[in-house]
Amino acid sequence: MGKDNSCIFWRLPLWIGFFLIIVLSLLFSPYTSLAGEWTNYTNANEVSGSYIEGNYLWVASRGGVVRWNLSDSTYTKFNTKDGLADNQMKDVYADDEGNKWFGTVEGVQKFDSVTWTTYNTDNSPLPDNTVFAIIQDTLSNFWFGTGYGIACFDGMDWQVYTDLGGGATNVAVRGIGVDSQNRIWTANNPDDYGESGGVSVFDGSTWTRHDPNTSSIGQYFLSLTVDGNDDVWAGSWTAGVYRYDESGWQNYTSSNCDLMGDQIECFDVEEDSIIWIGNHSWSTGGVSRFDGTNWTNYNTDNSEIGEKDIYSISIDGDNKYFGTSTKGVSKYNGSSWSSYRTSNEPHCNWITSIDTDNMGNIYFGTSFYGIAIFDGDIWSSYYTGNSGLGDDFINCVYLDDGDTLWVGTQYDGLYKYDGISWTNFDEGNSGLLGNIILSIAKDSQSNLWLGTAGWDGPMGQDGALAKFDGTNWTNYYLQNSGIIDDDGLNVAVDNGDTIWIGTEEGVSKFDQFGNDWTDYTTADGLADNFVTRIAIDTNNTKWFATRWGGVSKFDGSGWINYDESDGIADNDVRDIAVDGEKIWIATENGVSVFESDNWTTYRQVDGLADNDVTSVCVDNTGYKWFGTAKCGISMYDDNEVCVSESISQLRYNLLVYPNPFREKTVISYQLSVISKNQKPITGYQLPITLSIYDLSGRLIRTITPYASRITPYEVTWDGTDETRERVKTGVYFIKLQTESGRTIGTGKMIFIK
Repeated sequence: MGKDNSCIFWRLPLWIGFFLIIVLSLLFSPYTSLAGEWTNYTNANEVSGSYIEGNYLWVASRGGVVRWNLSDSTYTKFNTKDGLADNQMKDVYADDEGNKWFGTVEGVQKFDSVTWTTYNTDNSPLPDNTVFAIIQDTLSNFWFGTGYGIACFDGMDWQVYTDLGGGATNVAVRGIGVDSQNRIWTANNPDDYGESGGVSVFDGSTWTRHDPNTSSIGQYFLSLTVDGNDDVWAGSWTAGVYRYDESGWQNYTSSNCDLMGDQIECFDVEEDSIIWIGNHSWSTGGVSRFDGTNWTNYNTDNSEIGEKDIYSISIDGDNKYFGTSTKGVSKYNGSSWSSYRTSNEPHCNWITSIDTDNMGNIYFGTSFYGIAIFDGDIWSSYYTGNSGLGDDFINCVYLDDGDTLWVGTQYDGLYKYDGISWTNFDEGNSGLLGNIILSIAKDSQSNLWLGTAGWDGPMGQDGALAKFDGTNWTNYYLQNSGIIDDDGLNVAVDNGDTIWIGTEEGVSKFDQFGNDWTDYTTADGLADNFVTRIAIDTNNTKWFATRWGGVSKFDGSGWINYDESDGIADNDVRDIAVDGEKIWIATENGVSVFESDNWTTYRQVDGLADNDVTSVCVDNTGYKWFGTAKCGISMYDDNEVCVSESISQLRYNLLVYPNPFREKTVISYQLSVISKNQKPITGYQLPITLSIYDLSGRLIRTITPYASRITPYEVTWDGTDETRERVKTGVYFIKLQTESGRTIGTGKMIFIK
């Protein structure tokens, strides 16, 4: 009998059988190699500067840069992932050669539409990395107002001036103007109260300063411009507008004229002599127009301007563009108003806390604007204006096992949202001793544990640990318990329902069943007594983030401490999260992960939205979420791409059929299901990028269809690449990404010729 050279199971030639075994094992293996991606989510409506370049409006914001096409109101957004040195922008300027210049808190950048060039204190004579203002003089030299003086750059050489005359040696230059004689005027804001500031002028050789000692102006200035008549207009911190001509200074305030507010953030000039003034004020604000005789004011009460806090003005003929603090840009054409606002992004960049529900929706507490929610596709929010939330200053958010949302606020106590109604607990209607809720945790008995403050207790006591069983309240404080301190209470519950409380003077462990207290300080091995956050890992080991000493690990018997010398980003650790066997920390100078006894650090240069990180959370699909102090949110996917039911089949309903295939296959998917805490958005369609890769990770084909929450969406792939050539037989990977770049679904398929 002859030798059988076929695979018995398939009755195919042996090499084909082996090939199918390999590709099928790859197909049904849950992992691929596409991983390690950063995605940043920022709000670009917090405007700090603007500049008109032809048909484009460039907007600087705390969430990066936006280029608006004024002809069709479309926009392109740039952030650190695209090349910006920092998302926190201060100013933007376009030169005559078409280069864009951006003032950031990490230096000044030049963008020629292809290449980004950064100038900072490390690679240039720039005196400070915070660049508030940019302008060109009549000789085309660039002037950069920084946090410590001013720099002049002619494209090759630098001149730096930190003494702006009359002892103004420690000032931030917040505004710059150039007159017809090429004199440089600066608005000076001293670093410390009482130091010299005022307004300085440079004639090419000498700096002369105007201040209260030499003229009738103040010390603290935020903005400056020069009109067509060479009059200088300087905006002060609290004393309105100062105008200078050859006869001297004149002051305009809200008390001696119709100027709307006295904190002046910006100017622009219309037709050489009409001055537009942007005000910033909690009570009164908006835009004032002054033609030399009459004042006209525009605010939220008498116009459709987006907001009363104005940080930039750009004028293009009859069209005026006003940058606001949170509502993007408002346009006024002399008769009607319109707006330019970026969309589908977090509504606030100032993140304080993060948590996730069982559906994978992410909740972000913000420092002054309520809660931002992201379901993987669409951003929404809760704040005092659209929900039962009574305080927009959020200290912490917590989702319990039933997906009930608990919110700790700065002024109004605790809020509970069950998906239908909001309930408030405060000093007046509950057992809370203080209305400041710093932290929230829940034990296995459904008891809620809160770190609180704001209590005017005996002997000046401010904080208390509160327990709420759904009906009754119990408070533990210095006089009735063994808690080590009453300041900065952050609470965690371990696997045995023992309560751990971090304070500014150490850690307390509370055995609630034995009513037993144990305290730990640096004397016991804790790295620093100021404990900012506590996390419990899968082995019930406790991890403590500290204010000055890095991280401490406690297994119940011994302590191990980690600081900068061990590889963590910074010793000021704000938050800590468990990711399986990994530990992630958020610091004031980046984030670090602990894995296999080693620390790895990521910073802005790696893709993080900002180095000043306040919070970290790991969601149920393994994505890492980082909230920054002022510059939005980052998501990091360091997983191998996992085609698991929790990610692709349940959340995104990703199906490929037939699979394997010869002629064509259908890729079907649907956007995520909403949780009980979210309002349904019906009929919404989101652009989705569907990318197909080969085994080496090479991009084969990109398709950009739309997806709906209502019905599945189908895409047919015929086994061809971008040139419509048939690909080789093999395994191919699918990746679905949202418009912002987040990977939301993955899959595998086999193509056989």
